[in-house]
Amino acid sequence: MDKMPVGLDLWAPSLAWGLVCLVAGRIQPWLGLLFLALSLSGSSWGVLADLQSASIGPALRQEAGTGFVAQAVAASTVAPVAWVVGIRFWQRRRRGSTSQA
Repeated sequence: MDKMPVGLDLWAPSLAWGLVCLVAGRIQPWLGLLFLALSLSGSSWGVLADLQSASIGPALRQEAGTGFVAQAVAASTVAPVAWVVGIRFWQRRRRGSTSQA
């Protein structure tokens, strides 16, 4: 558990990638998808992979507890949700510009 990111070390990269995916998805959805794919290498996704590992997953869940697992899952959903919100902004902006023409 001493080498696993916790607290701010877990949330800061997730929130940063979420902001990038939101802005990129608002500009162009495919650009947001590109950054979303890059965010898969972030720390929260790595923690999820470790939690699913057969060798260290059970020990990690036992030592860290359910709060850590919940934070890891929540942090890993920030970028995909932000990308979807960015796409909605892109659609709204696109729909608004074509209806005024």
